Amino acid sequence: MKISQAPFGTSRDQKPVFLHTLSNDHGMAVEICNIGCSIVSVKVPDKDGNIVDVALGYDTAAEYEANPTAFGAVTGQYAARIRRGQYQWDGKTVQLELNEGKNNIHGGSNGFAYRYWDCVEASESRLSFQIFSPDGDSGFPGDLTVTVSYELTEDNTLAWESEATTQTETICCLTNHSYFNLNGCNSGSTEGQYMTINSDYILEIDDEMLPTGRVLPVAGTPFDFNSPKKLGAECDAGHPQLKIAGGYDHYFILRPFAPFSTQAYSEQTGIQFTLRTNAPGIQLYAGNFLNGTVKAKGGYYPQKRGGFCPEPISYPDAVNHPDFPSCVISRNNPQRYRTEMSFSIRK
Repeated sequence: MKISQAPFGTSRDQKPVFLHTLSNDHGMAVEICNIGCSIVSVKVPDKDGNIVDVALGYDTAAEYEANPTAFGAVTGQYAARIRRGQYQWDGKTVQLELNEGKNNIHGGSNGFAYRYWDCVEASESRLSFQIFSPDGDSGFPGDLTVTVSYELTEDNTLAWESEATTQTETICCLTNHSYFNLNGCNSGSTEGQYMTINSDYILEIDDEMLPTGRVLPVAGTPFDFNSPKKLGAECDAGHPQLKIAGGYDHYFILRPFAPFSTQAYSEQTGIQFTLRTNAPGIQLYAGNFLNGTVKAKGGYYPQKRGGFCPEPISYPDAVNHPDFPSCVISRNNPQRYRTEMSFSIRK
């Protein structure tokens, strides 16, 4: 693996932003910037040997600081939604910013996705970024230090590791929010690309796209991706859960010990994407709310379902559901996740 860097503008607080590039000897290269610790591009060879950028992103640091879609970013302190932006902590009600209607999403308008991360390691095998969030930051009690590392192997696998630690106690829910289009980031809809998810259950959502606490089986529903099917095959089916979100924006509980968590491929390019994670589930967002109003790389405006976002993540709104796996971390109980994203040519 090789690492290089190039200037990528200046942050709003006048820090130099760099585009860090990981590359290997098999045609894969990944670009990451300091803002949001964001994956800017993922360039891989297709079945004809052409290099295709399969990750949606932006051209400038300023666009990553705005990032209305969270393209490529690490979202937190609490990714996904918290109902009414509230939770109970030490006998008191914590009130967070309501930055999506009546709820908090991705930690608020000053969440980790929009902030500067320090590059703390750039060795031959590892690229690491870090951010510190003091007690009270964005309304969250407790201090939090997050380190995210990237490694690129010679078999075209990008490994993403996160470690969240605290000296006190706090809540944490992190994910990488990359959108992929295996025909190329500026190539239109992903509805014709095939997807598999090793999951037997989803979390039911209400009309605010928050979990009700109920678990629904996928068998016999449009949420059954246990065999490959086109992402758009049932995206607009009449299922009540799909009507709420305008398509897929749901949490799939992963089946333990499966050979992979999710897999997608394109017949057009032959590119296959395989994701493995130790997170308990994946939030599959099919890009239902992309609408051609956000300018992405190269001046391209992604349309509806122009990218799919498979987010390895702990349970949404877990802080308000005692029966969900806990999102609380402490000095002796850090949170560590590892996700591997592999790219190959489907045989």
